[in-house]
Amino acid sequence: MKNGRDALQQEDSRIATILTIDDEESIRHSIRAYLEDRNFHVLEAENGRIGVEIFRSKKPDLLLVDLRMPEMDGLDVLATIQHESPQTPFIILSGKGVLADAVEALLLGAWDYIFKPIQNMSLLLNTVQKALERAHLIQENRKYREHLEEEIAQRTRELERANQELELVNKDLKLVNDELQFVNDELH
Repeated sequence: MKNGRDALQQEDSRIATILTIDDEESIRHSIRAYLEDRNFHVLEAENGRIGVEIFRSKKPDLLLVDLRMPEMDGLDVLATIQHESPQTPFIILSGKGVLADAVEALLLGAWDYIFKPIQNMSLLLNTVQKALERAHLIQENRKYREHLEEEIAQRTRELERANQELELVNKDLKLVNDELQFVNDELH
């Protein structure tokens, strides 16, 4: 597996940005401190409404979102982000005892979930790295497919031009053949 610093870098060599949306300030701050120590750039929002505004303006690479929040809960944030940017990794932070909510979030498109309180921060790091790597692979696959489609389209255009040229050559050959046939008929 890649080392921590390598896994944090995005394709364009910039540090990954993570948006943490949680109404508990202490959780946001501990997540921020831990992830910033590992070279992530971390943004914070205290509720879903503000989190969506920050998402729209900053376009973070990954979201860590609490399910239970005032103004706009995690499932509403998930639905909004899924609609606007389904390729963005979305990790649910869920209090113990609400497994059904975490499962519902996964069914709605969340990439993973972590139960709170987070006892082992290395689990958080591993989950974040895994999601970012998956997002990177999906993006690379999409670029590869687009390149392949472009290559196929280019080759198709080249074949169509070659076919058109062959049709012209065939018409010319038919004219020459018709002339030869006429000359041959005249000679005999």
